[in-house]
Amino acid sequence: MKIVIAAALAALNLLVAAELIRDLLRHRSEIRQEPGSPWLIGALTPVIIFFATMGVSDFVMNTLFLRKFRLVDD
Repeated sequence: MKIVIAAALAALNLLVAAELIRDLLRHRSEIRQEPGSPWLIGALTPVIIFFATMGVSDFVMNTLFLRKFRLVDD
């Protein structure tokens, strides 16, 4: 039974990953027009998650970083 559940979850994860990749490829031009660097956001995410684990609000951290690095307009 564990193998069946694990296989079903793996198949579902593959379907979700395929749909995500397809959607990203379909909207490439829109993604490139967004302000900010995906590399910077990718580097900040583990920091935000770490401090959220320590009890700091991730909403506050996201707001602080997004405004500090001008990744979004107010």
